[in-house]
Amino acid sequence: MCVVPSVGNTGSASGPLNCRSHVSRLGLARALSRSADTQDQAKQLYQEVIAMAPGIHDAYIELVQLLEPTDPQAAVDVYCRFPMKPVAEQSFDDAFITGEMVRLLMSQEQYDHPQLGPSLTAYGKVMGLSCIEKYMDILDEKSKTALLKSVYAKINDRQEDDPDLQDFFKFKCWI
Repeated sequence: MCVVPSVGNTGSASGPLNCRSHVSRLGLARALSRSADTQDQAKQLYQEVIAMAPGIHDAYIELVQLLEPTDPQAAVDVYCRFPMKPVAEQSFDDAFITGEMVRLLMSQEQYDHPQLGPSLTAYGKVMGLSCIEKYMDILDEKSKTALLKSVYAKINDRQEDDPDLQDFFKFKCWI
């Protein structure tokens, strides 16, 4: 419980003061996000939640839902701020964020974005190769072979120069 000491001799008794809480801000942001008139306030509250509790997945996801229709690049920037754990420690909630990052970057054709490779790798490792297959096909069509080789090698915990992977890369015409 937060308590504010009485200030001077104003004659007013001070009682308990509500502590700053990311939970209450998140609830208020959710309520404000439902009306077009208050969405800017909701965005600000989501930013405050992210600053207060950077690991809260919902704040990022819900803020991106507000930003994506009008400013998809800002939505990407929000996801880029999420504190990612090492891939081996990521949860399905973390995979949702990496998957959304991949979806946003691919839909904007930002194939050279620095977060695309790590996000594809993390999403593929947690959710499986089948979840990123369509993205791999798009990257193949766009001749992003260096990115494809890197992601595929990392998902399989191998070096790119591994002989078995080299054979696979030749088969895929990535070499």
